[in-house]
Formats: sequence, C-alpha cells, structure tokens
Amino acid sequence: MAGDPMDYAVDFVEMVQAKTNNPFGGFDVTWTKGIEFKCFLHLDQSMDARRAEKDGVTSVYTGIVDKNVPIEFHNVIRRVFDSATFRITSEPGDNATPDGIPHLAGRGRKFFTAEKWEIPA
Repeated sequence: MAGDPMDYAVDFVEMVQAKTNNPFGGFDVTWTKGIEFKCFLHLDQSMDARRAEKDGVTSVYTGIVDKNVPIEFHNVIRRVFDSATFRITSEPGDNATPDGIPHLAGRGRKFFTAEKWEIPA
C-alpha cells in the first residue's frame, strides 16, 4: 500500500510497572520491558496543538499500530532508538479501522494519542 504510515514505523517496547513490598512497610516500583512492536508516532503540530502547548498542555502525539498490538489507555511505551518515553492518553481500541473493508486505507490498524512522559525515578 503506497503511503502507508506503517512503512515508517519504528521499534517500540512497552514499559511494565511492577510494585513489590519493601522491608520498611512501603513498596518499591520497578519498570521492565514488555512486548516489542512497531509503531508510527507523529507529533501534532497543528495551530490548536501549539496554542494548547503555550497554555501548559503537554505535546500531543498520534500513534498508529497494527490492530493486534495489545496496548491500552495509560500504557507507557518507549521508542527503542532514542529511549523517548510516552504515555498513551486515549483508548486505542476505540479508534480501530473496521475489518472487512479492503479499500480502506490503514486497514488492520488502531490509532491513539500519547504524551511525552518520564518514568518516575
């Protein structure tokens, strides 16, 4: 398919949070690598997005993945080549292309929004 954004997808990995009890009565948080997948992630540079950034809203990214990639709202994903980390801010399953429409551009994909996000230390 000519012009498919997934032609420009790069490697991503899901970052999985785990909490364990510590000997002081609290808990420790660790982050480990989960599934690996391809994703096309694009920074929204529309005028509305730029105005929102000036008002303190984080940068908004739009992501596209294959429909079978099991990511969800608030998952944290990391781009492999530069270790940039993002948090998904919409439900990818709500924005999936319908099955059975062969002429639809981007079939078999789901779309989501994300924000740049740092894993807390």
